[in-house]
Amino acid sequence: MTNLHFTTPLAGLDPLRTFTLTPIDGTTGVYSLQSTDRPEIRFHVLDAALHAPTYKPALPDYDESKHTVLLIVTAKGDGLTVNLLAPVILNVQHYTAEQVILDDQSRYPLQAPLAELVPA
Repeated sequence: MTNLHFTTPLAGLDPLRTFTLTPIDGTTGVYSLQSTDRPEIRFHVLDAALHAPTYKPALPDYDESKHTVLLIVTAKGDGLTVNLLAPVILNVQHYTAEQVILDDQSRYPLQAPLAELVPA
């Protein structure tokens, strides 16, 4: 478990800024992201480099050696979707994070089917 501080709150979750990032047992690159102030608020996120390797949006000040891109996962119908429009950028050196809202919703949908991103 790692404590993270969001430099700005996640969209819709102001004033929450402190979360724990916990690996999900039996998986690689899949985590639980849970508010420390309101533990009932929890998301699943995945490491984009491992689970959506073709996802390469232009991100401000992004450095692969310092940052990891996490995608928020949502259960929808009989499958899972990921939010490509608003990735979470994790600074692995300082354990800070921020959610970046991208401009191109036609290219980066809010609810992209995960199955379409996973390499065969």
